[in-house]
Amino acid sequence: MLRHFSRCTSYQAISLVTALPVGTVRSRLNRARTRLARALSATTAGTPLSQAAAEAARREQWEDFYRDLHERPVPATYQEL
Repeated sequence: MLRHFSRCTSYQAISLVTALPVGTVRSRLNRARTRLARALSATTAGTPLSQAAAEAARREQWEDFYRDLHERPVPATYQEL
């Protein structure tokens, strides 16, 4: 909260306000970011906004492209045309 919603933006300033070592401040912020990332990922999982859904859609597009390419290959020469 101090890092993002107050004027205490440096690790040193947060350390002084909370009376914790700078290393502890850094590790707790890292842990909080990790928890936030997991929570956001869980929130979007299974929705069209999820990374998995985007990757599946992209994979499907490329699979369709290659399927068409193999079924109807582009002629390489005029004789094949």
